[in-house]
Amino acid sequence: MKQWMPVIGCCLLTLGGCASQNQPRHTTEAASPAAESAWRQRQADFARMSAWRLQGKVGVQFKEQSASFNMSWLQNGNDGYEMNIKNPLTGSIVAYLKGNASEVTLQTNGKTYKDASAERLLQGQLGFPCRSTG
Repeated sequence: MKQWMPVIGCCLLTLGGCASQNQPRHTTEAASPAAESAWRQRQADFARMSAWRLQGKVGVQFKEQSASFNMSWLQNGNDGYEMNIKNPLTGSIVAYLKGNASEVTLQTNGKTYKDASAERLLQGQLGFPCRSTG
């Protein structure tokens, strides 16, 4: 289980990074009107999304250790999400994280951990602070 904690932490940092969207950086070159219009349309499209799914393979390097895993993340509206972290060789679920506005549940290694705060739950399991919101 300890070997997967950095992986779980990285996934949750990713989750926090998706909680807010940064404004585009201003450059010295002016964007074309077509590019500006396309950017505004893309932002409007994202703002209307309430549910989405992300699936993929992730590689993580943490100090002298590295790991890869498969991840499936389902966002159910603004307040609910589910995340599976799977062993890439066996396909078995290493960790399952589910959260909503009032509770976060982490299932791993045959145990279930719950808290009202994702940050508190993750800090308790990972041993270091982990911000999971914007």
